[in-house]
Amino acid sequence: PPAPPPPAPPAPVAQQQPPPGWWLASDGRWYPPEALPGAAAPPPPPGARSIERTPADWVAFGCVVAVIIGSFMPWATAGPFTVSGTDGDGVITLLLGGIGVLTSLFRKHVGTVVVMALAALIAAIDIADISSVADNEFVSVSPGGGIVLVLLAGIGGVVASLIARTRGRRAGRSAPRI
Repeated sequence: PPAPPPPAPPAPVAQQQPPPGWWLASDGRWYPPEALPGAAAPPPPPGARSIERTPADWVAFGCVVAVIIGSFMPWATAGPFTVSGTDGDGVITLLLGGIGVLTSLFRKHVGTVVVMALAALIAAIDIADISSVADNEFVSVSPGGGIVLVLLAGIGGVVASLIARTRGRRAGRSAPRI
């Protein structure tokens, strides 16, 4: 019996059909669309969220970290004595800060707003309580640096998270769902 004919040689590269969007370079090879010099990156699919963080996202995250740090710092001073935040409501703000880390990292802006607002509210109530005791004629009591840091960071976190949410919507990213 005669031998089967040898297989046909492969078609030259220039004659092969590339996937859609690929382009033929001067070296005779096909390249994907993103390899085209000067080509812009393809737009994300509709409804996709950008992974880029805005400056407001980073500020919100920094405020969350500041709440955690402030929770460990002194919340009240009375003469030579100090009371740490973790001796009282600082435990709550510490837990809120932990939740805030998660909501901030996953860019759940509404969650970060709620957590930071609660931390600021707790700090404001405690500052008012400390200030009411400060009028005592026997001892001078004043708010410590930690409670002030928690209050300011809580307010800053609320503002930064609201800005991040607004900018995210304006940039065409889908609004995060809580």
